[in-house]
Amino acid sequence: MNPAVGLCLFGGLVILLLADVPVAAALGLSAAVTILLFDLAPLEVVPQLLVGATHSWTLLAVPFFILAGTVLGRTQISERLVALAQAMVGRIPGGLGMAAVAASIFFAGISGSGPADVAALGTFLIPAMKRAGYDTPFAAALMAAGGGIGIIIPPSIALIIYGVVADTSISRLFIAGIVPGMLVGGSLMAVTYATARRRGFPPAPRPAQGTCRTAGRAAWGLLAPVIILGGIYGGVFTPTEAAAVAVAYALLVGLLIHRDLRPRDLVPLFLDAGVTSAAVLLLVAAASLFSWVLTTQGLAEALGRAVLALAPGPVRFLLLVNILV
Repeated sequence: MNPAVGLCLFGGLVILLLADVPVAAALGLSAAVTILLFDLAPLEVVPQLLVGATHSWTLLAVPFFILAGTVLGRTQISERLVALAQAMVGRIPGGLGMAAVAASIFFAGISGSGPADVAALGTFLIPAMKRAGYDTPFAAALMAAGGGIGIIIPPSIALIIYGVVADTSISRLFIAGIVPGMLVGGSLMAVTYATARRRGFPPAPRPAQGTCRTAGRAAWGLLAPVIILGGIYGGVFTPTEAAAVAVAYALLVGLLIHRDLRPRDLVPLFLDAGVTSAAVLLLVAAASLFSWVLTTQGLAEALGRAVLALAPGPVRFLLLVNILV
């Protein structure tokens, strides 16, 4: 291992990040410059690694889930899920905030994307919380934190990418994400309840219809994660095929069942999903180039040995890894 390579790689990354360069560009540029300066490989290896990182059947699930979340975010499903959450927890102090968290959990089981959750739910939940007496910073922070559940609750785009990079079973990762996701959601609800009691936030108004009627109206939204996750765990289809099924389901609900989408609405939706997908996959490609330098130069192995030496035992190891991340 050449320490100068590590210094150039990580030093370049830190300098670029401090210069406000986008993360994907910072990863890719620092790796490419290191390869060039130390003559680690022919320069044509760079585009080969970038293309090869995204040339994966499993990664096709990423744009499909993003598209499904984008389409469903423009339908009435998100509003109906919020109404159901209000009917369930609305009369508790801080009920509207707790309903926002519950709706984030519901929607995370459909889209797999934190940004899609925040975009779909935050546009009307943050103004609703402000009208109900919540202060703006708390409402915005709660929706941002609730959107973070989308990277834990399956089907999670982050877990798909991790499964591809680490060569790990995505189905098992999905199963492992259920309990932590619920714990995060429960913790956010507890904080919301405590904050509401302290600041005097009012309960949420109950929906005009009863709980059973509200659940019936939200049935198509609740059915989506059952189909997606049930199909994966039941061995009916792979995560990539499940993502395609999610898109077909979203279009069916939006165009034919709720009928709040029209064919002319699809082009801008596809464009939005394409831009988001490109940003995610560009990050994956740049990270693969960065990790190639780490691996081939022995930096990853040296870092792993250092972490194990500093943190013997699983608990200390996990804490140190979280600090590094």
